Amino acid sequence: MGYTIPETAVERMGLSKIRLYLTGLNIATFSPLNAIGVDPENTGPSGRVYPVSRIFSLGLDINF
Repeated sequence: MGYTIPETAVERMGLSKIRLYLTGLNIATFSPLNAIGVDPENTGPSGRVYPVSRIFSLGLDINF
């Protein structure tokens, strides 16, 4: 998702373009295995569990 700041506001700052953006990875994960009581993140008999990470990135793109 992104938003470009209008040129009229940006030109007053001496810039040509400013864009803000937000990205997300693994925001919502679903598995049919959860319905039957199986953890899809379990690696095996050792019991180690590695959860699926949610990643959010916020950025600012400035052009002079």
